[in-house]
Amino acid sequence: MELLNSVSMLREVDAAVDFARGWLQLRILLSVGYLGRCSVDRLVEVLGERRKAILDSLRKMRAKGLIEGEGELSLTEEGRRVYGTLLSVLGSSRRASAGTTLSRAAAQDIPRDVLRFSYLYDVLVALGTSKGYELPLSTLASVTRLSPTTLEDYLKPYVEDELRLLKRVVRGGRLTGRRVFYRLTDEGLKVYHKLPDYVKYRGSLVAMVLRSLTRSGHPRIVLKRVALALAIGSAITSALVAVLAPPTSLVVALTWILTVSLIALLVEVTY
Repeated sequence: MELLNSVSMLREVDAAVDFARGWLQLRILLSVGYLGRCSVDRLVEVLGERRKAILDSLRKMRAKGLIEGEGELSLTEEGRRVYGTLLSVLGSSRRASAGTTLSRAAAQDIPRDVLRFSYLYDVLVALGTSKGYELPLSTLASVTRLSPTTLEDYLKPYVEDELRLLKRVVRGGRLTGRRVFYRLTDEGLKVYHKLPDYVKYRGSLVAMVLRSLTRSGHPRIVLKRVALALAIGSAITSALVAVLAPPTSLVVALTWILTVSLIALLVEVTY
């Protein structure tokens, strides 16, 4: 349950800080929250990043309402809420006292733990909504927007340690070559069935239709496959309209427009 609560809470944080693209923003949030107040120079020293990169991230964080101040930076009310959620996930209630410094190692390691939980959530949802509860590593890497090597590094504790949520399978063939797959274990399936995504969509007819059409229930996989289907369908429809005479061409065009509208409605209602 502790793991379940952790990965669920991180979905809320991910809405504020995109983990896949906001690595530096996440580290800044944790650093400013830990230190209480600090300057840009202090962040450069603590995080070991270029000043320009930190200033760019601070601009984005101000736009999101997470950071305030110019010379002296601090978290906004929303920033403190997100920071508090992260501390809860990490099982920490510590606050920095005046003059306490945050080591570079801590600034690096804490976000890594947060990211690991976030990527695990994506993998559980992707596998839980796929046929046989199994997917190739390449597909999971695409879902999490990570390289296969990096994703395997994040998933390793859930394959080899005591809490085995995943099973790693290597298959090979003369034509396909060696491929790595991941599958949910019985324990992993139990965790998936308690996730908010499963609870929300298990009784949804619309979600079941989309899952049948795309063979997945993970939003990124669904949207990617829907986009591919629409692109191919649009190309075919355009070719038919060009070669068919009216009124047949008009019927084809209107049918495709209605189909696109229906799919868009299904996606909007589900996600």
